[in-house]
Amino acid sequence: MKSHYSHIILCVTFSILFLLSACRKDLKVETEIDTANSFSSAVADKWFDLERDIVWTTPGFTPPVVARAFGYTSLSLYEAVRPGIPGSRSLIGQLDNAPVLPQSISGEKYYWPEAANAALAESMRGMFKNAMNVRLDRIDSLEAALNTNFKASVTPDVLSRSKAFGKSIGNAIYEWSKTDGGNDGYLSNFPLSYSPPLGDGMWVQTNAKRALQPFWGNNRPFKKESITTTTLAPPIPFSIDPDSEFYKQGLEVYNMVNNATKEHKIIAEFWSCDPGTSSTPAGHSFSI
Repeated sequence: MKSHYSHIILCVTFSILFLLSACRKDLKVETEIDTANSFSSAVADKWFDLERDIVWTTPGFTPPVVARAFGYTSLSLYEAVRPGIPGSRSLIGQLDNAPVLPQSISGEKYYWPEAANAALAESMRGMFKNAMNVRLDRIDSLEAALNTNFKASVTPDVLSRSKAFGKSIGNAIYEWSKTDGGNDGYLSNFPLSYSPPLGDGMWVQTNAKRALQPFWGNNRPFKKESITTTTLAPPIPFSIDPDSEFYKQGLEVYNMVNNATKEHKIIAEFWSCDPGTSSTPAGHSFSI
């Protein structure tokens, strides 16, 4: 369970860091497009809003699967605009078994919003390949709409070069993602092959759903060292002794539920991130 949640936390952490790398300045004309710092985060905002929306209705996109998708799409975004960020370095050399990515052409101009646009479109097509056609159409539509808007700000050759570079980054990272062990995770969220251990303090199935992604911790993480340095502390030992910390915390939850005020319920509903009714914890983090 620790490995499972460490992987999710790592994915979400990467996602948030990559999103925050976007700057919030006004768009500049082509004479000032050498750096990605010249542009706002508008492109990233639009794509992540769409991604949060798509996870609601894509079959099998439980929290672990969603966190993985956000991790890879965010990585695609960063690597697509990274050459335009002075002093930045690729994350690929720091990640486990990462591929060699396509490189931008030295001395050539790139329009970084289009590189981001193409990379996110390509990445999301791979991540959500099982989404309904109407959702996949929205990916095509957003990419085309942004591309059309950019035509007024940049010459055709720069736009074409930027699109090709972004698409190549998105595709390379998606192909790499297929080797991490979680590529088709949406098809096996509750595997029949898993038999939960029995005994005091162990998880017990209490509804129709079996254990969610019990083997997820076996997937390749982005960075193994991060798992060993960010592993959660061991849980409080199970106990039915009324004086034990475990019993006291359980009783606190029990009493809170039975005595919940209207405000408590509003807070609980705000933080509810159930699959099918929200964009799950990863999407919720992005919305914030």
